[in-house]
Amino acid sequence: MIDSTRIFLDRAGFSYGHLHARDSWMSDSPRAETSENPRLAAERPATELPAAELPVAVRDVSLTVKPGEVVLLCGPSGCGKSTILRMVNGLAPEFYPGTLSGVLRVCGRDIGAEGLVATAELTTTVFQNPRTQFFTSEVLTELAFRGENSGEDPGDLRRRCDEALSDLGIRDLRDRALSELSGGQLQRVACAQALVGGTPVVLLDEPTSNLSPEGIHALAEVIRILRDREMAVLIAEHRLWFLRDIADRVILLSDGRVTQSWQGRDFFAMTPQQRRDVGLRSLVEPSFPLLDAGSHEGEPGSAPSGAVVMNEDEVDLSPSTLGEHVLGRGVEIENLRFSYGKRRVLDIERLEFPAGVITAVLGENGAGKSTLARVLCGLAQPERGSKIRVDGEAMSRNDLIRSCSFVMQDVGRQLFAETIRRDVSLGIEGRDRAEEIDRLLDDFDLGDVADRHPLAVSGGQRQRAAIVGAVASGRRVTIFDEPTSGVDLRHLESIAQTMRQLANAGHVVVVITHDAELVDACADRVVVLAPT
Repeated sequence: MIDSTRIFLDRAGFSYGHLHARDSWMSDSPRAETSENPRLAAERPATELPAAELPVAVRDVSLTVKPGEVVLLCGPSGCGKSTILRMVNGLAPEFYPGTLSGVLRVCGRDIGAEGLVATAELTTTVFQNPRTQFFTSEVLTELAFRGENSGEDPGDLRRRCDEALSDLGIRDLRDRALSELSGGQLQRVACAQALVGGTPVVLLDEPTSNLSPEGIHALAEVIRILRDREMAVLIAEHRLWFLRDIADRVILLSDGRVTQSWQGRDFFAMTPQQRRDVGLRSLVEPSFPLLDAGSHEGEPGSAPSGAVVMNEDEVDLSPSTLGEHVLGRGVEIENLRFSYGKRRVLDIERLEFPAGVITAVLGENGAGKSTLARVLCGLAQPERGSKIRVDGEAMSRNDLIRSCSFVMQDVGRQLFAETIRRDVSLGIEGRDRAEEIDRLLDDFDLGDVADRHPLAVSGGQRQRAAIVGAVASGRRVTIFDEPTSGVDLRHLESIAQTMRQLANAGHVVVVITHDAELVDACADRVVVLAPT
């Protein structure tokens, strides 16, 4: 019988490696649990980093999460946030090889002894990349997958699926194929799974990474629902503002260790300078400063069908500002149309992306932003009659592939080599270029992990590796699709600076984002893409 009242971690530790972790669990009895009846408690998890190819580990962390409590883990990319979640849900060491030590209990069950058999019943995890957690091809069947395998009542399961879709504002996706959905829509489906699952513990790893402001607000309401249902919620995040009045406690990690902790109300009372001093992103909801008053990205009706430049009159494209080398240059689109089957996704009569400036493309989840990027890079073929020109020359699909570099929303789809260094160097030869790549790796704080496998680093580090590869390619057009998902404040500012350097050198720079902090940091023009 499952003890659903608590999860307990006592002196639990994890070291990434290639040992069978089950053999390393200590047989000592746990300390007496607190009288506060914690559902999730971690006492001194200590992880050692044994080899250069392995990601940052967790060291000497104490953590307690009770029923109905929301705890937020924050800190720089690679600090150990995701590792802690993997320890709780059993993926470390069952999926991520390594050595565990100490005692880890979820609702009274020994996760070290029972592994994923126990955590599958007791925890639900929303991954940083939701594509990696789906098993079926359609939204409804995916939401029902867990319950059907557990033999739950079909009628009750269907009701919970419908309620979860309504709570997240995605009832219209109920019968859609997962392959047709945007990254943000997939993220919301993954969050709906947490509601349907009804497990006593819910783990969220960067759940806002691909969400529009509308989607983030819906997610905040879901977390409130989980809290009100007495679930223990543990969240790893860089975007923090949406957890105001939700997070009970906040823990700051650095190099796998806890450096500070706050009660939620004290954390969100920090001044802007105080939170910058500890390297954190905004604690209040950021706005999109370049949008016209009265229009707000992510709200229905914010722009007519197609694409609208919101601040065209405010952008100085004169040679005196940008330089003669970019005059009349850039990407021009005419009559661009694209459909998935019978569903029209893009219908843009005319749109320009000038060289020498940074253009941000905004729009609600499913508006076609990533599809536009794929078309511009030659990865998707638009309908007949669509025209794309670069610097005045008509481009074929192969021409676009040679002219564009693309940082994908899911960078796991574009990292292929056995090390980060070799990955970002693909197709680049010469000693001078090798020195440039080393400089870029250092600029993005990847020098120390350059010889690790891309899958052996954090999501934020993979994101930065893809950016280094795009910049090193030196191609005419660079498109960034959600480049700051899983990225902390310092690296957001570094990415913005890199975009500015590309624009100043006369490149066409397009950034697709929901991140108002990034738009504020770098964008010159704002295009709002609305659903057709």
